[in-house]
Amino acid sequence: TIQYLSTMRPSSKHGLEKKFKPWRKGKASSDKASGNDSGKASGNGSLKRPTNASLKNRLRGQKRLLAKLQQNSNNDGDDVKNKETIDGVQQSMKQLERDIAAYETRELEKKNATKYHQVKFIERQKLSRLEKSVKRQLQNLQQSDKEENEQQTAKQISNFELELQSIAM
Repeated sequence: TIQYLSTMRPSSKHGLEKKFKPWRKGKASSDKASGNDSGKASGNGSLKRPTNASLKNRLRGQKRLLAKLQQNSNNDGDDVKNKETIDGVQQSMKQLERDIAAYETRELEKKNATKYHQVKFIERQKLSRLEKSVKRQLQNLQQSDKEENEQQTAKQISNFELELQSIAM
């Protein structure tokens, strides 16, 4: 294989011709060839969400830009174009603040979902067992034809279904 490599490129002192194999040439740049050169795509093709740190860094940059624009507008006087850019920067800052808040709530929901997964599971089990027992009571009452108790157990079943839906949320 060394003779094959030496025909492709001249040998060097550092020996990198052993590391870079000519038959693998171009394999790593398949994302660029497909037009996916944004840098934000992951290996499976989906776009990555920005992290909280990157959002905060972008917000800090926008604040610096706004301070610079406001300082320039105070020195130069009021310019219509400068006011439009200041408004645009303020709008992007508000959007970034909303994104940061949404990111933090999403992370909190993830944390709580893992924290309370077992509790929700146990509550679902309890309710399903109670629901089964109430359904059995309802069947027994239907066989004995007592309408008053039948309505109460039907209400209990609907309450159990509502509680199951609230736990599932």
